Amino acid sequence: MLSDKNGQVSGANEFIAGALAGATEAVLIVTPFEVIKTRLQGQDVVKGQTPKYRGTVQTAVTVMKHEGPLALWKGLAPTIGRQGLNQACSFWSNNFIKKHVWKLQDGDSLPAWKSGLTGMIGAIPGPCINCPMDVVKTRLMAQEAAAGAGGKYKGMVDAMVVIAKEEGFSALYKGLVPRLARLCPSYGIQWLVMDQVTEYFSKN
Repeated sequence: MLSDKNGQVSGANEFIAGALAGATEAVLIVTPFEVIKTRLQGQDVVKGQTPKYRGTVQTAVTVMKHEGPLALWKGLAPTIGRQGLNQACSFWSNNFIKKHVWKLQDGDSLPAWKSGLTGMIGAIPGPCINCPMDVVKTRLMAQEAAAGAGGKYKGMVDAMVVIAKEEGFSALYKGLVPRLARLCPSYGIQWLVMDQVTEYFSKN
């Protein structure tokens, strides 16, 4: 659907495909599990006391019981933005580097190290662009409020404004370095494995 009559996919269409993939995973998988992870990691527990959140299923049930079922999708908008941009930039960068840096032609294959390096480089733009969305996502997900009750942050835009006003604009880029440290090798491995497996099955 996104390829031309010759079966080629343009950089723009690679970007669109990545964005759609990222948005889909954000809605179906990433957001609810990010809410659960954020609550489990963010709670302060005194030794000897029973924590409020005690596991994946129990946390999900507790959040839905006290905050409503949709609370598992708190921070959905910035999560869609984050995941969409991550995947879009990765798909586009991978396509661009292969065509214009490695000069890859149809039927050519890349050495494993080039596939890995391409994936690592392609992972850089997304987090640099969407870091504010990641910060906002985490703040919204960590915000505990009963269904119908207001919290400190009213939504994605309001959270960005409040954070920038109270903590400074640079606060919207908190956590960028550890995100890059995680995503670069992660995407490097992802593209390395995908390219090598694709090549293997195309020859066998």
